[in-house]
Amino acid sequence: MNSAEFRAVFRYIQALLIITQASLVLTDHREMLPPSPADINWLMHEWTPTVVRETNYSHRAIIPARNSQTRAAIAKVTTCDASAALTAQFFTEVEPAVRWLRSIYVV
Repeated sequence: MNSAEFRAVFRYIQALLIITQASLVLTDHREMLPPSPADINWLMHEWTPTVVRETNYSHRAIIPARNSQTRAAIAKVTTCDASAALTAQFFTEVEPAVRWLRSIYVV
């Protein structure tokens, strides 16, 4: 996926967080190819701080990429300053991630 498509996905997630007032996100990166350094920088310094500041986003369940370069790039994002406001848990499969998020969700 090119940079415009990559950023569109994250803008869509941001819109969903705003519209639904959701606070929990599950991201499955298993098939994701490495994002560009510019897109990682954008996630770290623009997208994540904005979303943390403007939404209820508080928890994320992450299924890491199979591609080691992608894992390394996403690891940078999960350790950036804005990510400190988020609780993250890593999983190898979707079902345990969903169970964890459901255990947090309170109506």
